Amino acid sequence: MSIMELGALGEFLGSIGVIATLIYLAIQIRQNTRSLDEGRRLAMAQTYEARAYRVDDFMREQAESPYLSAHEKYRTEGLGALTSEEQARVRFRASANLFRFDNFHYQYEQGFLDDEYYESTFKQVVRRLAPQWKEFDLPDFGRPSFHAEVDHILAESEENEQ
Repeated sequence: MSIMELGALGEFLGSIGVIATLIYLAIQIRQNTRSLDEGRRLAMAQTYEARAYRVDDFMREQAESPYLSAHEKYRTEGLGALTSEEQARVRFRASANLFRFDNFHYQYEQGFLDDEYYESTFKQVVRRLAPQWKEFDLPDFGRPSFHAEVDHILAESEENEQ
């Protein structure tokens, strides 16, 4: 075998090696992509599970809290019917809700909440809570992008009513 033939054989074997390497890398990338997708789905499931436990804890706390009667009085009779202590309770709860929904909005922006939850639950609750946030002058709390989204949701509601 001459040097030219050995060179040609070397090039041929080298090209087979390159092709084998590319196939191997394609398989590895596909497996890595699947692994990342599974990790994302697991993170979303854990987010929903943590939220479910937190809602359960929240409901139990509320059932035993003096806030519940103050909030019901606020809902039925308005802010003026509350004592200063009751107003403080309702305001603190409204602040907590604002921060919680700011967090949900952030999670949605990061892809940890799906569109179904966002459209059905998140927007519905924001429409219900936003007037309370405004009445207590809470829009200074939270991220500006969240407040812009709240304004967008409320404007969307007004358009649908007309």
